[in-house]
Amino acid sequence: VSPETLRSTIRLYWGSFRGLSLNSVDFDWKAEIQETVGHELRHHLEALAGEDALEDVDDAMEMLFRRSEGEPWDPWFFRWGTRAGSGVWVVEDHVFLELEIPKDVDPAGVDELVAEWRGREFAVAMPPRLGDLTFIQLWGLEDEEPPYVELVVVLERSWWARAKSVFGGTATKVMEYEGEIGWLDEPTGDDGGR
Repeated sequence: VSPETLRSTIRLYWGSFRGLSLNSVDFDWKAEIQETVGHELRHHLEALAGEDALEDVDDAMEMLFRRSEGEPWDPWFFRWGTRAGSGVWVVEDHVFLELEIPKDVDPAGVDELVAEWRGREFAVAMPPRLGDLTFIQLWGLEDEEPPYVELVVVLERSWWARAKSVFGGTATKVMEYEGEIGWLDEPTGDDGGR
């Protein structure tokens, strides 16, 4: 094998998988290896096609990790994940439901936020304060194996405010809360983009 004949390689490091296996008695070696090889093959195929979608997903996963560790993170990272419907983004096992509040709506006059999960509408109490982006960890989705689901409330800003934040270096104000949901309707059979 020479550099002229070798195109790509995938190297699996036993120690990394072993380290992961020590954290879980249910560690599935076969599934983890299949997922890793599939992920790396996708990287290769996207690189050949001049795409970088999976690179964005990897960056989003890095930001998710940084957030969980209390390190600096980009609050828009969820949009780097895989789009799973209108306003629905997936990063690993985290689902982000984006809900924009129009600039002509006064959030102080809103008691609850209404969104959809797997074809059903739900409501969650409006947090006491909103940032430019407000993440609300949702509880009460009643799934057998619920993913980690957050509602991301985005305050719509004028083009001037957006330009000032980009060129003026204004930081995005981020708030984080938890909220118990209440279902507003019966299941429709639609999966709501998931």
